[in-house]
Amino acid sequence: MSRNISRRNFLAQTGKTGVLLAGGTAVLSELLDTEAKAQGTPQATLKAFEYQVKQLPFTYNALDGISEQTNKYHHDTHYTGYVRKRNEIEQKLTTVDRTAANANFSEFGELKRRETFNANGQILHELYWDILGGDGKQAGEIIDKLKSDFGSYDNWVIDFKACAKAALGWALLVYDPFDGRLHNYSGDTHNQGGVWGSIPLIPIDVFEHAYYHDNGPDRAKYIEAFLRNLKWSEINRRYQKVKNLKW
Repeated sequence: MSRNISRRNFLAQTGKTGVLLAGGTAVLSELLDTEAKAQGTPQATLKAFEYQVKQLPFTYNALDGISEQTNKYHHDTHYTGYVRKRNEIEQKLTTVDRTAANANFSEFGELKRRETFNANGQILHELYWDILGGDGKQAGEIIDKLKSDFGSYDNWVIDFKACAKAALGWALLVYDPFDGRLHNYSGDTHNQGGVWGSIPLIPIDVFEHAYYHDNGPDRAKYIEAFLRNLKWSEINRRYQKVKNLKW
């Protein structure tokens, strides 16, 4: 049998006799595979990657001005929820119909939008935990870089606090390999406000769940507590890894 036939013709021919000719099953399989490729559907079952919740790198009551209860809520409920939802989304993306994707509404499009929201929710929180647990004392080459790029360390603090007060969700100190400078950026949600290629060094979560239990609406008091708990040795270590990157 010639393999240069359409699926419709093949089914029509085999349907006349009610049986498949020898080798017909393999031919039909090949035709279905070719048709699926043309439609853009996956050819094999995708396997979802499973992300793991990271343990808090310090005890719940280790921070000055950020309570044990806040850390429990923040880590065990909010952060853990982002990891679990990211895994749920990754699993659904293995079977979603990609042929129905469009710019108006589709299940695939909504999954991809929430994928970045939850992925960044996981990543930013893990960075947030990693740079806390210190005594807030300035240390390392990163401090010299802050002074160089912002004019003084105090100038950086003023600008960082302003970003943290203005944002709905996050403020971040980042290193940008495009210009080799440090910048403070703010974003209203996890996946909004970032600059492509920039590398976060200090992220502060300013969603209400990060401070309302301790300070109510007094966000400024929480920002002060956050700065007191910075682990500059870890921040400097991360800066050392990226400072020579140039795009």
